[in-house]
Amino acid sequence: MRMIFKVSYYVRSNYENKQGKSPLMIRIYLNREMLTVGSSGLNVDKKLWCNATSRMKGRTQEALCINAQLDEISTSFQEIFKRHESDADLTLEKIKNFFVNKFRLKKDISMFM
Repeated sequence: MRMIFKVSYYVRSNYENKQGKSPLMIRIYLNREMLTVGSSGLNVDKKLWCNATSRMKGRTQEALCINAQLDEISTSFQEIFKRHESDADLTLEKIKNFFVNKFRLKKDISMFM
């Protein structure tokens, strides 16, 4: 059976930081199952967010930078999925754990540089 994997983003609209921006949250889907991963670490103005495309609207420097970072996150998830796609026991929780561990490793390495 072919697995369908998808990454999407949404704005946590019930919270705003001091700059009036809301956090972007990550959701992943595998064969119609959904799991909320958590915050992407990015904050956006709710008025500039497009739910249909899961992207920031406009061509400003901020919008281009945020959209590029979202592309990097999506690519990381897709790489993890492709690497483990053939595993019989692949779950959303495992994909999330692989991603979190990869992110943590990058953060730890950057502290020493």
